[in-house]
Amino acid sequence: MELEPIFDTGCTEFFAMPAGLARRLGIRAYGRSSFALADGSTISMPIAAGRIELSPSEVFRGIIILTDDEDALLGMEFLRVARKGLYVDRESVVIMDETEGEKPW
Repeated sequence: MELEPIFDTGCTEFFAMPAGLARRLGIRAYGRSSFALADGSTISMPIAAGRIELSPSEVFRGIIILTDDEDALLGMEFLRVARKGLYVDRESVVIMDETEGEKPW
């Protein structure tokens, strides 16, 4: 199944997805973990192990947070694990390999 997640640069975790969608995909929680929110409060959420496949040769494994939200979110831990970076300017946002050519800045 293909998802179009939102990059959340405020999320330090790997990936977050709606719990209902996870259940339909056969992803089962194996525990809970606490997470700090932007307002300084903490929340306990179910977690699962999972993977993100960008292509057959690019498969990345990490912890998935199962949320009550409707959106899937890619966090900064995904970028670290996948060795990707974001280039952002006034007109675009580009995800790129850390090893790709010259850095645009």
